[in-house]
Amino acid sequence: MKHQQLTKTYEGLGFIEALLAIVVAGMASVLLMGVAADTVKQVVINELGDSMTQIAIEGGSAVKTIAEKNNNSEEKLFPSITTNVNNCFAVSGTAGNPEFVNTSGVFIPACNYDAGERNSCKNAVSSSDPTVFNVFCITPESDIATGLVVGKMVVGKIGCDNSDDCEVSDYEYYVLTKTLQK
Repeated sequence: MKHQQLTKTYEGLGFIEALLAIVVAGMASVLLMGVAADTVKQVVINELGDSMTQIAIEGGSAVKTIAEKNNNSEEKLFPSITTNVNNCFAVSGTAGNPEFVNTSGVFIPACNYDAGERNSCKNAVSSSDPTVFNVFCITPESDIATGLVVGKMVVGKIGCDNSDDCEVSDYEYYVLTKTLQK
């Protein structure tokens, strides 16, 4: 008789052990799903960072192309260093024929990024990715006498006004080029 009681008790404990194993496996799977979700989020952030880097490098190349065309042209194709230190300009056109946005030959700054006017930079939407802005800012290190332009391409995510709300910060890519001041 004792033998039958032990068997019944053991079967009850086995059922409880099985339930505990299922609970532990469930909790482990929830934990692993959280890790997987964080990994996917990091991959998306890395992809956005890579895209912004590529846009900035292409923009830097476009600025150098514009400066070269300015040197070989009678027309003024590059903003003056004298009056535009700290101003940022949108780059438009195609990869083979880039240009700064201007109205009747007057270069209109898109924003002044370093003065905290990031929100106004949002109007300079990148042609390759409409979720980011792309501007070229002339820095104070530029030399008017030699025509050396020191600037930076700034690429930022639109809708990311507060750095606490963003997964990725603005990307800055410095560009050095020499151009005639006209």
